[in-house]
Amino acid sequence: MAKSSHAASAAKLPPIRKRQRSESFSDSPSPPPSKKRSTTPSEGANYRDEIWKLFGKSRDRYVARDVFSDDEEMEAGASDLEKEELISAKIARKEDELALAAERRHEEEKLRKRKEREMMMKRQAH
Repeated sequence: MAKSSHAASAAKLPPIRKRQRSESFSDSPSPPPSKKRSTTPSEGANYRDEIWKLFGKSRDRYVARDVFSDDEEMEAGASDLEKEELISAKIARKEDELALAAERRHEEEKLRKRKEREMMMKRQAH
């Protein structure tokens, strides 16, 4: 409730006005106006051109140059994508087969070692 009554009283106040400056009674001259550098678009362009000239280049020729980009040649059609998918699937099948073969060899090696251990245990028991 306190916020709403404060907001209502603030809305009733007149706007704050700045006091006008009185005349100066001193004999000293007023300070000179500030020296802000005004840069027009043509002045800014002149600086850019000068920088390009420092490097021995022409900005206009650089901007107008037709640049060959590899991105323009990156378009692939549906047949290209299909070929790529088939190649990827073939590689994946080969990798899966190799992994399964390696896993079978590992399991066979574990089984062989276990049988050897059992045989050693039987020999030691007799």
